[in-house]
Amino acid sequence: RRISAGLSVLGSSFILWDILRDSSKYVATHHQLVLGISFFDAIGSFASLFGTAPLPKYSGTPGARGSYATCQMLGFFSQVGQTAYYFNLALAVYFWLVICVQCKAKTLLRGRNTLYAGLTLLGVGLALGALPFYTFGFHVCQVLPPPAASSWYPSVFFFIAPLSVVLAGTTLFTILVLLEVRRREKATLRYTSRQYQREGQNNLLWTRKVFWKSLWYLAPFYLTLPVLFAIFFVDITDGTVWMLKLSTLLGSSQGFWNCCVYIYSYRRRGNGDSPRGQSGLRQSGSQIRTSVDTMDSEEVKIQNMRSPTNAAD
Repeated sequence: RRISAGLSVLGSSFILWDILRDSSKYVATHHQLVLGISFFDAIGSFASLFGTAPLPKYSGTPGARGSYATCQMLGFFSQVGQTAYYFNLALAVYFWLVICVQCKAKTLLRGRNTLYAGLTLLGVGLALGALPFYTFGFHVCQVLPPPAASSWYPSVFFFIAPLSVVLAGTTLFTILVLLEVRRREKATLRYTSRQYQREGQNNLLWTRKVFWKSLWYLAPFYLTLPVLFAIFFVDITDGTVWMLKLSTLLGSSQGFWNCCVYIYSYRRRGNGDSPRGQSGLRQSGSQIRTSVDTMDSEEVKIQNMRSPTNAAD
């Protein structure tokens, strides 16, 4: 667990460093949402670096040297780290607004600070509200289901329900983006020659590319959240203890996988990934691929116009 948490902290720290060092990145909504993901994931992963040390001594857990108060602190910061998932959902909605709705930059800039504050208050508020319910079990301190707790309600309210909404919502908006790309590509094929139309219908190159990029984007969710959910519904016995070990390994590795996706996506963008074929498909694919880049540049221009320094110049 400490190894995966350490990798996650390093991955999130790299993303934070890479965005903050470039002024053209951190003023754009796209990258600010990624900053929120990485910042809160670093908090949760850093808490996991302590392993079982914060658990109460009387818990009988190997390596436990803490008390009930340190267990609550560990549970609180782990819960705060889940705010990263809410920013992930907001990022999926952002892609949908830019690609499908074609929302204008001014509209996004107008309400984004309120969105960031709301997501942060939601995550921190749930972490504070869960303070009376943090308990130890399964080598962790968090809101746990029975028999570690007396009721299912805290687990459902503070963990299962919010993260189920995040997982379902992120998947839904990603599918909507994929369907929109498919619709645009098919519309482009109507105005091409019959030869390229047959080839395009068979290949749908940009649809396939967006599909695989969507899988890359969803991979961190499906590598971590389903396993964490499973622990809530499976009795830990000698036959299922492997699930506990898997959850401790993957549950704190979100930042590492996010970093892999981040590096992969920007490496592909730098190399260029435009498929070969007729000019109509290239133009359509280029428009789809550069939608977010264009939105970022427009937001940078608007922010520079609002900047007091630029106004004085």
